[in-house]
Amino acid sequence: MTIVQFFWIGHGLMSFMIFLGLLSLLFFLERFIFLHQGRLQTPAFIEGLKNILQKNRLAEALTLCEETLHPVAQIAKTALIHIHRPAEERQRQTRATALLELPLYERRIGALSAIAKIAPIIGLLGTTLGFLDMFRRLENIGAYTGANAFAEYIISCILLTAAGLIIAVFSNLFYHFLYGRSKALIREMEWAYNHILQIADTYSRQERLKEDIYVP
Repeated sequence: MTIVQFFWIGHGLMSFMIFLGLLSLLFFLERFIFLHQGRLQTPAFIEGLKNILQKNRLAEALTLCEETLHPVAQIAKTALIHIHRPAEERQRQTRATALLELPLYERRIGALSAIAKIAPIIGLLGTTLGFLDMFRRLENIGAYTGANAFAEYIISCILLTAAGLIIAVFSNLFYHFLYGRSKALIREMEWAYNHILQIADTYSRQERLKEDIYVP
């Protein structure tokens, strides 16, 4: 079997199967790198932000958020920008930023689940087409023939089925690994969101108290 024949197994479905496998691997690598690059020690970041604000260094806190390339830092930045606004508006703006950052963790993960479901079906379709070709050949050459005449069709059917199952297995593994990681990061973001709002509310109240004390 030549390379061209291999890619044309199942009337070209093997080529599509290989494309799905490469796409699944590409999505996994891209999401894996995204979810693990620039990892933030969130508790340490929140504690550092709290200490800076306790020293009344709002500008320094904003600089820290701008220099930290992480969704939690963007949420904190929004809360600090609106720190002198009413609490309801500050919470609304911060929540809007959080909702914009959340999809970054879940992007393309659902595609892995879709590939895991589609690949076995494509393999089954290719296997069915292979058997149809085999029966058409049987009809043309008659019943009295050797098994060698159908060996290529049987091998093609088995290869397509195996390819679909292999891609489904690995895509499922990729999906569940990334899904668990993304959910852990989302819970971490929710924890950070609540603490950031508490820190911002505390700082805002302290600033208002200072203004009330120094009013002549």
